[in-house]
Amino acid sequence: MDAEDYWVTFTSESGSPGAGFLLTRRWVLTAAHCLQGSELYDRVTVRRGDDTAPARVVEVNQGGDVALLKVDGPLGWTRLPIDTCRAQDNDSWLSPYTPAENLARLKGQVITGSRKFTCLGGDEIEALELEVRQVVGSYHGYSGSPVERDDGPAGDDRRPAVVGMLIEQHPHAVRPEEASNVLFAITIGHAIQALESLELPVRLLGRDKASGPEDRPASARTPESVAADRYAGYRAARAEIHKDRDGGHLSVEEAADFTRYALREATKATVAWNADNDPLS
Repeated sequence: MDAEDYWVTFTSESGSPGAGFLLTRRWVLTAAHCLQGSELYDRVTVRRGDDTAPARVVEVNQGGDVALLKVDGPLGWTRLPIDTCRAQDNDSWLSPYTPAENLARLKGQVITGSRKFTCLGGDEIEALELEVRQVVGSYHGYSGSPVERDDGPAGDDRRPAVVGMLIEQHPHAVRPEEASNVLFAITIGHAIQALESLELPVRLLGRDKASGPEDRPASARTPESVAADRYAGYRAARAEIHKDRDGGHLSVEEAADFTRYALREATKATVAWNADNDPLS
C-alpha cells in the first residue's frame, strides 16, 4: 500500500468487517450499514495496509446511511485533506478499494451525476447512479468505499478526486437475487453535510444551509456548487486540527497555520475552476 492510499477496513467489537476511507488522518467516512451491530462510541479496529489503529464510532446517520469514525492512532497516511469534486453525467469513475486481493477493482461510467434517491436508510439523498463494467452478481463488501473520478493515468502530481461513497447495489430485473451492473453512491458533499461533527460555516458553502442538494440542478456547475464540494475536505481537516489543538497536540499558532493552509488549498481549487469556466475569458 502506498503512502497516499487512503482507503481502510475496520472490524467492530462484534467482529463485523467494514470498509471506509480517510477524510483526514483522524476521520474515517463509512456507510452506516457497515457498522450494523455497533453503537455510538463503540470501539473498532481500523486497518490501512499493515498499519492498525484503534478508533471509535463518533456519529451515525442511519437515515442517510453515513457514519464517522475517529482514529486514535497513526495509520501512516500523510495527505491532508483529500481532494473532492462533483461528478458529471458520462464521467468515468473507479473505486480503488477491493474487499479482497482476488476481487475486481470496480470502474465504469457515471449515468447520473446528481439525482434524488431514497436509500435503504429511508432518507432522500443526493446520489450518483453508476454503471459498473464488472458484472459479478453481488457487490457485497464494497459498501463504504470511495468513488473517484477517473481522469486517466495518474501522473506524479495528480491526486484522485473523490466524488462519492458506494452504498447500494441495484437488483437485477430478471434475477432479483443478483445485482445488476448499476450501483448507487452518496455524493461526497451530501455525505459530509449529513454529519454534524464536520460542520462547515454557511458562508463557505456559498448558499443557504437550509436548502438541500435537490435545489441544485444536476447539470449546474456554479462557483457556489464547486466551492461546496472543494470545501468538503477543508471541513474535515478543520475539525481534525481543532481537535488536535484542544488535545494539546498543536499550539494555537500551529493550528491557525494548518487551518489557513487547508482553506487556502480549497480556495485555490475553486478559484482555478472559476478561471477555467469564466465565459468572459
